[in-house]
Amino acid sequence: MNRLPIARRNAMPIALLTAAVAHAAPPAPAGWTTRPAGDVQVYSYRHDAHAAEMRLFAIEPDPSSFDDWFAARIGKAVQGVMSQKFIPVASESPALRVAMAGGRDSQGGLLGLVRIGCQRADRRVVFGEAVMPDDQATGKQAVETAFALVHEACSDGPPAAGATAPAQPVARQAPNHDYAFQTAPGAGIKPSQVETVLMFWRNDQAGMTMQVHTFFFLLLKDGTFRDGLPPAAFEDVDVDAARRGEPGLWGRWTRSGGKYHLVWPDKSSRDLDAGAVRQPARPGEKLQGLYKGFSAYSSPWSVSSTEWSVQFSPDGHFLKSANRSVVGSVGGVGGAVLSDDRGTTSTMGGGNFATARSRPNPRPASSRAGTYKVDGWMLELDYDNGVVERRPFCATADRASIWFEGDELSRPTQR
Repeated sequence: MNRLPIARRNAMPIALLTAAVAHAAPPAPAGWTTRPAGDVQVYSYRHDAHAAEMRLFAIEPDPSSFDDWFAARIGKAVQGVMSQKFIPVASESPALRVAMAGGRDSQGGLLGLVRIGCQRADRRVVFGEAVMPDDQATGKQAVETAFALVHEACSDGPPAAGATAPAQPVARQAPNHDYAFQTAPGAGIKPSQVETVLMFWRNDQAGMTMQVHTFFFLLLKDGTFRDGLPPAAFEDVDVDAARRGEPGLWGRWTRSGGKYHLVWPDKSSRDLDAGAVRQPARPGEKLQGLYKGFSAYSSPWSVSSTEWSVQFSPDGHFLKSANRSVVGSVGGVGGAVLSDDRGTTSTMGGGNFATARSRPNPRPASSRAGTYKVDGWMLELDYDNGVVERRPFCATADRASIWFEGDELSRPTQR
């Protein structure tokens, strides 16, 4: 479900954008730096080799519908990030809206994405977004700061009726699968409660590019299903808390013969046949081979492509890898950015100049390699840097495709 940001034509001059900022941005919290970038105030934070960013947008006029405004906001791509569909999260305040998604950086590394909207006492609205690396400490700092900055921008004036501080369970959601509805390992959904996992895909037209988007559904034997697999292993998910906190994601399913009928809370529905069924790991199973994912996007000015992969060996080891390229030109100036596990190289040139710059990848190899095991619907990754992740797992019957880090990866076709 990844998508890439779309370039904008005839961007407003920076000076005018800066003048459009409708409020004095809150100062940077301790340990953070801040700078203006057009109509956005950018806050940056670095912890060890990990960096996070919070973007606070200009205050906007009172919309006709707060919910419609936020839905339109989260429907737009995050600049510079490949992101999945944003999922709204339940909030305790009528003046607050929150949505979350997963994403990838230019080297294919996992990102956590949070978007926050609030409505002030004067009915104007504030929007912010946080982009966090796959590091629990950095992600927690970024999420807490994002809520604090939006809350400060939203509190400029008398408190809005019903406004409260952000709900803490939402603030605790961070990368590295620190899921708000996660419980102790093994204390969540029992394998016996899982009916199956279904996968649906479709081609979506984006500009001149056709992209394949995949959708997964977790079906439980009690007749309920979740739209999308949770970021934590099923066995680590408090299903009752998830249903209360993510009501829009949980629907009902029935089966007739080999067909599954899924119905969402808004009464929309979808029918899927047996070809959509995915399987858990077999007892004692080991994975083997290279699995890849690919995404591409083109605009009148550029072409971008990203490939990420994971190699599994039968001795229980894994290695993740990724590369990305962006090539484009406008106004007689051309450039390219090439990234892989070793680093990034940027080039730019025109009729009478040329520049090039390279920088190594700050992420150590130990953050993408280690040992693994599969157990039913769970994949456990034990990284060489000491991090342990427990994720959902499912695969096609022939193991040609597996679910991994938010999407379905497939073995390259042999020619």
